[in-house]
Amino acid sequence: MNTSDKAFYGLKRLVFREVMPGDRLKVVAKSNKTKSGGGARDLRFSKMEKLLPILEKLFPKVEKRVRLRGGVRGPADVRVTDLHWVDERGSVRSEEVALELPTDGRKKEPRIATVHRYESFSDLPPETEGQAVTILAQDAEGRVWPFTASEASLRGHKSQTESWDPDVANYILEALKEKERKTDAAIGYIDYDSSDRFHN
Repeated sequence: MNTSDKAFYGLKRLVFREVMPGDRLKVVAKSNKTKSGGGARDLRFSKMEKLLPILEKLFPKVEKRVRLRGGVRGPADVRVTDLHWVDERGSVRSEEVALELPTDGRKKEPRIATVHRYESFSDLPPETEGQAVTILAQDAEGRVWPFTASEASLRGHKSQTESWDPDVANYILEALKEKERKTDAAIGYIDYDSSDRFHN
């Protein structure tokens, strides 16, 4: 699915994050093969100072849920949204997804926890299509849609059936090429309401 889908109307803003090799394991609920940690199945967003304001627009509802903060378990703010997608029958479906705010262990990384539990994150393009990104896009009605895009689809390769807005595609391709460190995930956003954009 992409922003040309008839169910998606009017792009307001989006956040994108490169899919790294470890992220693919998270989606299929496989941790790292070593026993030395790093197996959390979270989709993490770095550059919090830049991304949190836009993530708050995509996850507008705030709920209190029991979390461990400062070594104490108690109520803590969690941001919530409904993710929408079109299933194989052409019906629009949705599921609630929570954005966990920074924790004691990850003080600068909001995250979507246990991504393997969400059907809307299960459709990753094959690695043969090059680098890939996860996109959370908000439409004119305020609905949030998850997308995955391969490098091949962003470049408009003739073998692809997806059609991406050229401005979106070119900016994400620029981010994949120009990211600060090759070992980090390219990450960024475009906000058409405020005419603001950023990538690392």
